[in-house]
Amino acid sequence: TPPGPRMSQGASASSLAMARRLGLLAACAACLPWEAGAAACAPPPACADAAHDVVRAWVPKVGRLQSMCDQEGQWTSECVGSCTSTLAETDWRSVHFADALRGWMVGDGGALVRSADGGASWTAQDTGVFTDLRGVHFPTASLGFAVGAGGALGRTADGGESWTWRYDLSDGGANEFHGVHFFDNKVGWLVGSSGRIYRTVDGGRAWILETWASGYTFFAVHFADRRVGAVAGSSGRILWSSDGGETWALGASNVNGTLRAVHCVNGTHGF
Repeated sequence: TPPGPRMSQGASASSLAMARRLGLLAACAACLPWEAGAAACAPPPACADAAHDVVRAWVPKVGRLQSMCDQEGQWTSECVGSCTSTLAETDWRSVHFADALRGWMVGDGGALVRSADGGASWTAQDTGVFTDLRGVHFPTASLGFAVGAGGALGRTADGGESWTWRYDLSDGGANEFHGVHFFDNKVGWLVGSSGRIYRTVDGGRAWILETWASGYTFFAVHFADRRVGAVAGSSGRILWSSDGGETWALGASNVNGTLRAVHCVNGTHGF
């Protein structure tokens, strides 16, 4: 396995600790090889003090958002908006925070909500579409992207107040988009059905088809830096890249089920 660049070891320890609590799939050395259970990837000895860091995680559900922010891995569940509102009936698909306070969550029917207080409260925003949205990512507090059914790709430059949508990457709606991730406000990746992986280097204005693994659906993409990243999808399929997504190599996940999330902490650890 070619080694990737090493980054903050403290971040590795925090994420590894979280993975142990959640029983996630874990990997060492450039996101490979992958093993069930995070115990196989013990944090470096120098990271012992980082085990005391507060770990925050979010999991969207139908009408609710589960969050964890304590040392014991205890989860709390709360309604999005009023528990009797239409937001409480929405199937939420993806959540992302640009910083400690500002976050967005998307769901079916074009639903979008925004939090400005770390998830304590949420306010609905109008996307202008009724498409089922499946992925969201805000590289900054103003610039954000949402993807979904029918090849929908949305871009906002004002924190979600207004959106511009395009469907020209969808092959007439045949392509479904599930995941989007930006390393910064310029470089990002987009994945979906038909095994497609797109990359942008200009803040999402133009997208380049980097690879096409027909027969598979990718649900998630994440890069630790501009070069090292991974995508995950159907049939336990994981691809990894060490050159910013220009080329991809097949990784062995050792599972056959659908993988719907992936996170590369740095060049040596991922989940």
